[in-house]
Amino acid sequence: MTLWYYEKNGTRSDSITEAEMITFISQGGLSSTSLLWCEGMDNWQPLAQTLLAVHLPQRSVTPPPLPPVLPSLSGTGTIPSNINNVLVYTLALSPLIGLLLRAFLLGLSGVPEEYMDSAITSSEYWYVPLLLTVGLSYLDAWKLKQAGIDTRQFSNITWLVPVWLWKRAQLLKHKPVCFWIWIASFVLTLCATAS
Repeated sequence: MTLWYYEKNGTRSDSITEAEMITFISQGGLSSTSLLWCEGMDNWQPLAQTLLAVHLPQRSVTPPPLPPVLPSLSGTGTIPSNINNVLVYTLALSPLIGLLLRAFLLGLSGVPEEYMDSAITSSEYWYVPLLLTVGLSYLDAWKLKQAGIDTRQFSNITWLVPVWLWKRAQLLKHKPVCFWIWIASFVLTLCATAS
């Protein structure tokens, strides 16, 4: 009959039989790192490295916790914290960026500098700021979808940029700062292009 000793919390136990040791291990009395010794072993060894390791209780495999609830169409639930707002601030400034891009394109097309003011107020390249603004709006909607936010309820109004910015702020429970920046940028663009 083999007598076993084990270590628990830094204290050596009295000797117990192999059958008692198997019962003790099976009931979770020892962990895989608990030290064991019996006659014939040179040193104390972790339970996991002995023949008795087969009697360790099998750990149940539990799945990781569920991810946080993503916002629904109505905007309820928690908001992921990994949303990057750089794009939406660029979108908010897109009327001014579009105006600068339009002036740049006019310069590339050979408009002399002294005629640049009248060229900007003309209808040449009028679509550049529009394409930039609407394109950034759709890109922002796509990025939100990639982050797991359901924007289907108002995806048909993404091209209406101020409405999109307002709805986005409501959905993400943000203040509508980008909406007001876009309005100010748009008004400044109108003032700059007024003849």
